[in-house]
Order: sequence, then structure tokens, then C-alpha cells
Amino acid sequence: MHDLRFAFRQLLKNPGFTAVAVLTLALGIGATTAIFSVTRTLLFDPLPVSNSDRFIELVAVHKKQGWSTPGLDSVTALAVAEQTNLFTRLGIYQYDDLQLRGQDFPETITGLKVTPQFLSLWTARPILGRTFGSTEALPGQDEVMLISHRLWQSRFGGDPAIIGKTIRFVSGSFTVVGVMPPYFRFPTGRDDYWRPFAGPPLLTRGADGSIRYGARNIGVVAEIKPGARPSQVQEYLGLLAQRLAAEHPSTGEFTARARAFRESFGAIRWGQTK
Repeated sequence: MHDLRFAFRQLLKNPGFTAVAVLTLALGIGATTAIFSVTRTLLFDPLPVSNSDRFIELVAVHKKQGWSTPGLDSVTALAVAEQTNLFTRLGIYQYDDLQLRGQDFPETITGLKVTPQFLSLWTARPILGRTFGSTEALPGQDEVMLISHRLWQSRFGGDPAIIGKTIRFVSGSFTVVGVMPPYFRFPTGRDDYWRPFAGPPLLTRGADGSIRYGARNIGVVAEIKPGARPSQVQEYLGLLAQRLAAEHPSTGEFTARARAFRESFGAIRWGQTK
């Protein structure tokens, strides 16, 4: 204690030296923290994709107020899905929920409806079973699902024979074809299943060829082609917003923006579960 008081008095006698020492220590701690954060992000918390720097998510941004939402409207989503010059692969998803049957108070679980190419974006593969077949997004063949590792453990006790079993919901029944690894919980960290669909009705054209408009609830994740730049994608989205605002005035309040994949899902610890 005596040594501590002596050291403190010496620091007060030399305020210039003290300030330099404190500043040096602060810079050293800050630099070490930053290096550790970057290293952990790149080495220990990787995203389940190859070439993650080429992956983006598209979000809608309110032109006047500046706030953003991950859901695109159907008009913009359809136009982007038809763009082949900038994107190698593109997956579309829509938030979903189902109620489990056979309970006094049915439990609601949340998940996603996803287009066939959605699962091809990821390096993560099922730890049991398989992903969806090419025809399983078609009506009448889409009564299958992948479930999360958490749901498999909590609801089915980690049953290794879960593949091929049917889960009954209030709105219908689905056969389990695969269990995803514990670190894959795209995109919110709370999703417990993925089921296929060809694309929501909002993404189709009418009989007269016109695009059908809907709410901003369609998620789009895309891989930029090698050689293409994010700035080119943003330029395309800006021009698209101008064109669609003229053709469909109801979309005029929003524009689309591309943001880096890790920026979108940095809050999710892909390598951990809670």
C-alpha cells in the first residue's frame, strides 16, 4: 500500500509524463482490442459462405426518414431476381410461423420459407439428412422441412431417427428431411425451420404480364459476380428505384440498398448457440 501511494505521488509530480503514459497505455489497449476483434471475426466467427466479401443483403431504405428494413417489396424483389449481369446466385426468403398441433395451447415456432437456390448459398450442410430436392418447391411436393439443431434437441430430444418423421401443425403436416448444424440460425438467430417454396405469390406476374405488388416482407441475399463491384450493384439499385417509382408510384417512398453480409448479421454468433 505504501508503494502504491508513493507511485501515485510521483505521477502527480510529473503530470506531463503521466499524461503520455496514460495515453500510450490507452492506445495500446485499444489497438490490442481492435486486433483481437478482427482476428476473432475472421478466424473464429466465420460466416457460413465462401468468399463472404462478395455476399450482400438487400434492404429497403426510406428516402426521407433514412430508416431501413430488410424486407423488399415484391416489385423490387422481382426486378432484382431477374438481374443476371451482377449476381452469380440469389436466394429469396420470407418470414413464416407455424403452430404445433396436439397441445392445449399450441406453441408457435418461427422459421422461413425459402426458394430452391437459397440453401445453395451456404457452406453449412445438414448434420442429419439432406437439403431440398429440385422439385420440392412445387405445390404438392413442398410438404418437407429442415429443422434447427435447437428444435431437434428441445422438441425431439435429439432423436437420431428424426429424418422421415412427420411434424403436425395446425395448418398442415411436414416431413423432416434434414437437421441443420447448431451454428446455422439464419437470419435472426431464432429461426427453427426452413421450408421450400417457389416464391411467394407476390413475386409472380399477373395474366396481363404486370408485376403484382405486395408488402415489404421479402428478404434477398445475393452473391456478386467475380469482377463486379458493390458500387455497381448500388448504382443499379438506384436506377431501379427511379424506374419503379415512375412505373409503380406506391414504391416511390423507398429505395433499395446493398449492405455487406456481415453488417447484416454481425449480431449472430454463427459458431455459438444460446
